[in-house]
Amino acid sequence: MGRGAAKQAAAVPDETVASATPGYLLAVAAILLAVVGVYATRSTPFAVSGQPPLLKSTEALLLQAVSRTRLERLDRAVLASDYMKGREPRTLEEVVNQSLVDRSYLRDPWERPYHYALTSDGYLLSGVDDAGKRVGAVIERALPPKQP
Repeated sequence: MGRGAAKQAAAVPDETVASATPGYLLAVAAILLAVVGVYATRSTPFAVSGQPPLLKSTEALLLQAVSRTRLERLDRAVLASDYMKGREPRTLEEVVNQSLVDRSYLRDPWERPYHYALTSDGYLLSGVDDAGKRVGAVIERALPPKQP
């Protein structure tokens, strides 16, 4: 090796190896943040935390559809009873006794009884919760006046 090569080798500093520790720390922090995010939104995966879910569960949609179908069936049974007897039934038990609907239709899929009330010109059918408040679909029917 000549003099020029020795000077050149002395001028180049030794290369230092960068530590991988900061990269590992960032990766661990990202994984922890993802785990916390999954945990926070596990019950409502398509919702913003603190807000109601945008998508309802399939089971809830199915139960609501069953409830709506039962209400519509009760509505047709009440109409049929009105046409047969010439007056609205006083209770839903009357339409069951006339074999216009099965007794199982008197309760919603959550086993709560349907609300039935006569109004001045017809009747009202609705689902109610455990506190008696209307929930879900409501059918309010006005019947034509009776002929004397």
